[in-house]
Amino acid sequence: MKSYFLKAAAFCIILACTDLSAKDISSFPIGKEWLDNDGKHINCHGGCVVEHEGYFYWFGESRTGGHSDGISVYRSKDLYNWDNLGYAVVHQGNRDDDTLQDISEGRLLERPKVIYNDKTGKWVMWAHWENGKDYGQARVAILQSDKITGPYEFIRTMRPNGHDSRDQTLFLDTDGNAYHLCSTNMNTDINVVRLTDDFLNCSDNETLIMNGRRLEATTVCKVGDTYFATFSECKGWDPAPGHTATTVGDMLGDWSEGLSFCVDPDSNRSYGSQGAFVFSVGSLGYDPKCFIFYGDRWIPSNVGGSTYVWLPMSVRSGYPTIRNYPDTWSLDEVMTDMYRFKRAATIIDNGEFALLERNSDRLMSRSGEQTGFCIANDDDNKNVIFVFEATSDPYVWRLRDKASGKYLSVSSGMLSEDSDGNSKKSMWRFFRLTDGYYNVVNEDCRKCLTVAGDSRADGTEIKLEPVGAGNAQAFGVYFDSKRNNYKEADMFSKTYFEELR
Repeated sequence: MKSYFLKAAAFCIILACTDLSAKDISSFPIGKEWLDNDGKHINCHGGCVVEHEGYFYWFGESRTGGHSDGISVYRSKDLYNWDNLGYAVVHQGNRDDDTLQDISEGRLLERPKVIYNDKTGKWVMWAHWENGKDYGQARVAILQSDKITGPYEFIRTMRPNGHDSRDQTLFLDTDGNAYHLCSTNMNTDINVVRLTDDFLNCSDNETLIMNGRRLEATTVCKVGDTYFATFSECKGWDPAPGHTATTVGDMLGDWSEGLSFCVDPDSNRSYGSQGAFVFSVGSLGYDPKCFIFYGDRWIPSNVGGSTYVWLPMSVRSGYPTIRNYPDTWSLDEVMTDMYRFKRAATIIDNGEFALLERNSDRLMSRSGEQTGFCIANDDDNKNVIFVFEATSDPYVWRLRDKASGKYLSVSSGMLSEDSDGNSKKSMWRFFRLTDGYYNVVNEDCRKCLTVAGDSRADGTEIKLEPVGAGNAQAFGVYFDSKRNNYKEADMFSKTYFEELR
């Protein structure tokens, strides 16, 4: 586990002329103290959020300073306001240093994850287990309960299939199978193993991923047939750069590493956080692909006083992307239109489309009122909607700016707009890539739309460079679902990627 080295500021909510209690929270406090409905600091670290019968249950490490008190559980209807339900797990039993089969006082329980087993009707918890003196044991503790809130009965500690296991998580798949993922081989690799049917042990089906990358703090979510994972680099208790990986169709298949999930300043520290869990908020009426990334902002001198960094995570680009909200944000503010722009199944003549840059998950936009283009956040005043006009070549299109009526063109080696749509300077060839994105290449100068310096930051210039001259040359064709009812690409399915090969 890692930790943040700054002391958290106190989180106070003040409304003029109003006595605002902890129950009136309506946005997520980022890195500030988060109070429960009794006005006390939420002490629930490195955990998970599970939905059950109309409630969200938040499990996590309860700490007094660095001491492990057990696993706490909180409950909420809206994700902002939480009731403390006490402990799902308390330290109990006698210490046995020969067998290590106990969760007695002094043992360390970290990163608890809870899933439900339909076959047994039991709630199952796995947690990272250490002897309380050092991190040399690298085991998991396995527990189960008849009720989601516990108490959870201790089953055993072990090393999954003999692997050392430190930062760990569980993932319950849509087919009912469950998986354990952990940092192993002294944090060098990530091991993925399918659990037995009762979720209390490991099967023989396992694989090592992210080999040699020295990553931890794994989170996993799924859309369609596509699995998304986030990780943190190993850097002691300090916040570290994040990483991502995806695989399609098989949790134990080949995972492809992507870029960091962070696209804003402070990305090299994952916005001062380390990931614990990712979960959907679809049950609250938003698109099921709207996720919350739950991270901790650790205070090593007082782990129990550590704060939280909950941020919205989008996969509309086909890759996990998290933007930074340094103070606070609300679900309606962000989630309502998170998937307003959708990837088009096909480009159609006279269709109205935006170009979404792959690495930043940002749209091609105006950098000024008249000239210049950049990548930018969703903003109707900046984002450019192009009318795609067909040519005699099915891979070449004229892009007419819907607002200005002029065509995207090239002048003196720079992007411009021109009234003449018949010039080669105003024609663009779309070379399709293996993930559904395109290199967009001008027919006249043979150069490609490119984000300057491979930057992912809001407002970065889009310019022209030779194909292959940068890593930010991939643009997706997306449509505004509020304005157009085009067919959406089935971009999270196994079939989609098979057809692109």
